Amino acid sequence: MTIKELSKLAGVSIATVSRVLNHPELVQPATREHVLKIMKEYNYAPNWNARSLRKGKSGIIVLLISKIERLFDSMVVSGVETIASNKNYNIVLGVTNEDKDAEIKYVGQMLDRDVDGLILVNSQLKKEQVRRIVNKQIPLVHVGKQSDGAFKNQCYIDHENSIYRLMLHLFSLRHKTFNFFIDPFASLLFRQVQTGIKMAMYEAPPDVNITFSSVESSVSGGRNTLKQLASIDELPDVVVCGTVEQVMGVIDGAQQLGLNIPEDLALVSLSDAPVCSILRPPITSVSQPVTRLGMMAARMLFDIIESTEISMEPPNEISLKAELLVRYSCGNTKHIYETFE
Repeated sequence: MTIKELSKLAGVSIATVSRVLNHPELVQPATREHVLKIMKEYNYAPNWNARSLRKGKSGIIVLLISKIERLFDSMVVSGVETIASNKNYNIVLGVTNEDKDAEIKYVGQMLDRDVDGLILVNSQLKKEQVRRIVNKQIPLVHVGKQSDGAFKNQCYIDHENSIYRLMLHLFSLRHKTFNFFIDPFASLLFRQVQTGIKMAMYEAPPDVNITFSSVESSVSGGRNTLKQLASIDELPDVVVCGTVEQVMGVIDGAQQLGLNIPEDLALVSLSDAPVCSILRPPITSVSQPVTRLGMMAARMLFDIIESTEISMEPPNEISLKAELLVRYSCGNTKHIYETFE
């Protein structure tokens, strides 16, 4: 059965069937379910292999991440894999361990291989290095927001507005001193946090003090930094961690120091995980739709791959909203488990 025949059976256009297959989120739920029901009834399955062969494609894409053990990266991988699997594509996964030279080397190797596209996650590549990929006419999508114009196609989470909302909430709880634990390699997150804080400072109460600590994204990083701040009597009202791993370290460090959360120290995480809701106290966190981010990046990449003129494709940016999940660890008692979009 062809897509044309399927569209007649479903009573919709060929374009609608195509959107159901490639971008189901753009189709009205009722229409999407109707088309999927017809597909199931007639055992229709798109032949992605045939399409790839007709277009001279290899059926391979490259996904380059920083650290596989990092929750953010592994969730992006999961999202990309979901879409690639539906397209019957294989993924070559590369891990740079946050080494810029390793990323440059890896990308260089991929340029000499028969791959259909690349997805780079929080890349450290400069504009001229990205241009090498573009000049090779290899479809490229970046996960993460870069402001230098290096990447034409980007998917990212709107951290600026989530930080803005978080800071206003913490101000409302009368917190005055803050220390942000940011991984030294997370330069993009650092810039976004700064922007969000700057937005919030127009509505800040007097005498607010905000500092930043360069903290490795690990349990030991969070624990050691907290103990160091305590040793020099510089504990803030609130510690804001960039990762869940740092949060676990801060909790451990607080226990060793005899500090109670949130009575002696409020704690917030800029990323969420299932463990955040079952810890005691439950952790106020910013929930990022990271798996969906990976899916959107993959869909964007496959749109470019299936385009006849890659160089003519317009720039494309997709920004996803994060949610503020208010729990006990920030010192809030009025709106527990309230979600702010």
